[in-house]
Amino acid sequence: MKLSDLKLGARLGAGFAVILVLALAVAALSIARLNSIGEMQKQMSERATLNALAMQWQGETGVNLARTLAIAKSGGLQSLSDYLQPLMRQTTERISGLQKEIESRTMTDEGKRLMKEVAEHRKAYIATRNEIFEMLKNGDMIGAGPLVDSKLVPMSAAYLDAIGAYAKRQHDRNAAVEQDMAASIQQAQVWLAALSVASLVLGALLAWAITRSVTRPLHQAVAAADIIAKGDLTQEVVVNRKDELGHLLSALSAMQNQLRAVVSRIRQSTDSISTASAEIATGNQDLSSRTEQAASSLQQTASSMEQ
Repeated sequence: MKLSDLKLGARLGAGFAVILVLALAVAALSIARLNSIGEMQKQMSERATLNALAMQWQGETGVNLARTLAIAKSGGLQSLSDYLQPLMRQTTERISGLQKEIESRTMTDEGKRLMKEVAEHRKAYIATRNEIFEMLKNGDMIGAGPLVDSKLVPMSAAYLDAIGAYAKRQHDRNAAVEQDMAASIQQAQVWLAALSVASLVLGALLAWAITRSVTRPLHQAVAAADIIAKGDLTQEVVVNRKDELGHLLSALSAMQNQLRAVVSRIRQSTDSISTASAEIATGNQDLSSRTEQAASSLQQTASSMEQ
């Protein structure tokens, strides 16, 4: 089906529909990308929070480790132990709260595995620390001293490393999400630019095609009307369309044919009038001749009667 076969309303509706579809596509893509970016930002915020909590946990654990080593190295000095152990208990409570909050926020299998390792190292570290404190409390400084270097320090280092591994994972995941978000933003920019250019190009082509499909037959109709107005009925009006402008051209063609018929009838009537006029003129001449002949005969008769 050609464009000229469509009605003007259908043509304009199709053109606007295409533009609206492209506009909706741009809007849908923008909304989808914004939702995706918003979700990524939410993930980044959550992982940044987890990383901050893990770093706080690591710091609190390091403080308690320093207090534990101070008590152990002092040989269980009572005054130092009485001062530091209440602080250690407070820090331990905060660490337990941090651990519970982090566990409740951790959703991935890998994160849960790392948290399980941290919990195991913490359990082993606390058990060794309590064992050393119990030995110091009982005055067994000889037995407690070697345990500090051989067990407590390595266990505390492993405990801190496990927390650091969890924090590093959150940092790495955060960096990966940040890269994905940057790539998503870049991809969205490319798609939006492509759709915008496609909208402009397609819109310009549709506007040109629809305008051309309307103006050309209008010019043809105006030219035909001008020729008819000048009295020239010999030019044929070509109709090769099925839209409203095709109907206009058909009407002009029908009007031209009717005018031709009227002119033909007028011409025939004029010819008939000319023939009748010629016959009347001939009859008048005959009548004049006969009148002259009759007058001559009357004059001759009158002369004869006088004689």
